[in-house]
This record gives sequence, C-alpha cells and structure tokens, in this order.
Amino acid sequence: MLENRDLTPKSIAGWEYTLSASVEAPVYGGAIIDRFAQSSAEQPLTLFIPWGVSPTRTAIGRYEEVALDWTKRYSELLLYYGVPNRPLIMPADVYAVEINGDDPDRVAQCFSSIGNVAERLGFPVVPWSTIREQNRDRYEDTLKWECSLEALWQSTPKALWYDGFLPASFSRNMAKRDDVVRQSAFRYLQERIAEARVIEAAYAPVKLSMVSKQKDDIVDRELPRIYILDKKLRFPWLKGEQT
Repeated sequence: MLENRDLTPKSIAGWEYTLSASVEAPVYGGAIIDRFAQSSAEQPLTLFIPWGVSPTRTAIGRYEEVALDWTKRYSELLLYYGVPNRPLIMPADVYAVEINGDDPDRVAQCFSSIGNVAERLGFPVVPWSTIREQNRDRYEDTLKWECSLEALWQSTPKALWYDGFLPASFSRNMAKRDDVVRQSAFRYLQERIAEARVIEAAYAPVKLSMVSKQKDDIVDRELPRIYILDKKLRFPWLKGEQT
C-alpha cells in the first residue's frame, strides 16, 4: 500500500491511525494516503459524510449525536497526527423528497435539528440539493453517460437488487405499485452514482461512511472511503430515541 508513493510523516501517521480506528478495511487506500499528504491548513482534507433522514422523528436522535461525536474525535485525532481536515455533513434531502416522496417540511425540520448540532461541533452542513445545483453540468453528464437504466441493470449484481435495493425501496413505498418500487430503486442508484462523481470532482474528499460497505461498493465508484463507526451505530438516523 505504501510503496511508490510520495510519503510524508503526516500521511504515514494519519494512515496508521485510520487503520487502527477502522472496523472494516478502507477502500482506495492509496488515494487516502495521497490526500492525507496533500492536506494543509489552507486546504484541509474534506471528510465527506452523507446523512439520511429519520422516518419517525424530526429531532436529532441519540445515536446520531453519538455518531457526530465519533466523527469529531476522529477528526481531532487526525489533526493531531498532522492531517488538517474538515468534516462536511451532507443531508441527503434529494433522496428523501424526490425519490422517497417524504414531506419536504418534515425533512427540512429533521435536517435542521441535525445541522444545528453539527454546526456547534464546527462541521459545515451543505445538502445534496445545493451541491447538485452548483455542479449541474457534471451531474447531468453522469446521468446521461453512466446511469441509464439499462447500464445500471447490467452493472449491478442481481443479488444486490433483490436482497438490497428493491426490498429497501419496497419498505419506503409499501402502498405503491411494483413499477413505482422498481423505479424508486433505479432512481436511488442513479442519484448515488451521480453524487459520487460530483463529490469526487468538487471536493477530492475521503468519505467517512455511516452505512454498510456492501452498498457503498456498488454506488461510490472511485470515491476513497473509510469505516470507523462501530457497526452497531451504522445508519444512526434509522434508530429511535430522540434526545
């Protein structure tokens, strides 16, 4: 992993710390090491953190606060090892409203509660709808050339369709027709892949994932990512108990 790279003390220290903190192996470790080395006080590394919406509450939940605290500790220790960084929380508002049909006002309330806590921790909060609009050309090009329905059906393992995306879409759309469920699953995949391309181009980040590695492996393309959150805390927005 470390061979043939322009290594610096901070990139080595940051990488070794990240490995020790990881619950699953990082993805695209070489790119992560390079980005650790390139970070500076003037251009800190972006730790990209997408955030979902709770289906049952609008106030931030206890598990979400724990996940944010976990992120804060990783960020601070990464800085201690010499890697300036900036956690960026990205509320997944487009998925909630456009794909899942959630009430926009309820979604806004939910993300406002999360955003207030994140900003108190010093994390900028920028929703996907804003990032998408700022990078509209790249977004549209990705949908056109990489995310046609036929291309997605051919490139995505069928087991993941039937065991992952379709059941998840059904649970969000139980009162709707089968074709609506399938269309929702396709739209989710399209949006996630376009998101990965846009985020990579706009931020050159390392993704700090809050979800399962299996799903990320399909939709995140070449986005470097790490898994430091305890598996019991994953998908913190889907867990109950608001604070």
